[in-house]
Amino acid sequence: MSHLNHKLCKASGNVVMKGRLEAFLYGLMRDTVPCGEVQRLVDDATQGEIECQFTNGYLAQYAKFLADQLCEED
Repeated sequence: MSHLNHKLCKASGNVVMKGRLEAFLYGLMRDTVPCGEVQRLVDDATQGEIECQFTNGYLAQYAKFLADQLCEED
């Protein structure tokens, strides 16, 4: 870990987690998608209907495959 990264960890709180979903979301928000956009998607997914209709079956199946990987027990 570089000196700058070490200082950032110390300043922001060095947190250790073992969850796959937490690691995925952390990487997604750190490197790719703004936190507000992730929050909006979480809000959309957790409000209203539990059943969703997807227009791209291949993408839906891949999303399910990835979700199963992230949520499986060790």
